[in-house]
Amino acid sequence: KSQHPALTADDTATLYSMTGGSLGQALQYAEEGGLQALTLVVDLLASWPDWDWQTIHNTAGQFALKGQEQKLKAFQSVILWLCDSILRAKAKGHTAPEGLSPQHQDQLSALIQAYSLEAWSKICENLTEHIKTCEDSNLDKKYIIMGCFHIFDQIRREAA
Repeated sequence: KSQHPALTADDTATLYSMTGGSLGQALQYAEEGGLQALTLVVDLLASWPDWDWQTIHNTAGQFALKGQEQKLKAFQSVILWLCDSILRAKAKGHTAPEGLSPQHQDQLSALIQAYSLEAWSKICENLTEHIKTCEDSNLDKKYIIMGCFHIFDQIRREAA
């Protein structure tokens, strides 16, 4: 906190949760924009089920530009952490993951409740596989982000 006096108690709790309690990694996340990435991901996910595809497309395009690798990596880490945290919360019977600010919990409450534990497990698995496949195949970086949101839609259609 002394190195980052602007961090709120919610920010500190989120960083602690995101890093499994690693102080060094929490400081690195703070410096590399992890909290900004979390806010971006939550804002994008909050428009579920009526995704704001234009904003998602614009964000994906910005992150695909040369020199934006750190932002793309932060997006990937955050969306995987967030989905894994939601999955664990659902498995414990909680309505929201630990370490997420009350504001972010409110923004995501409809999305969290919309999917079953089984569906969240599948989302986590598919997101991990999607990101790895994109990286291994050296696909257009824009596809990484666009594909993440398509996974949520795909799982919702399969459950219907």
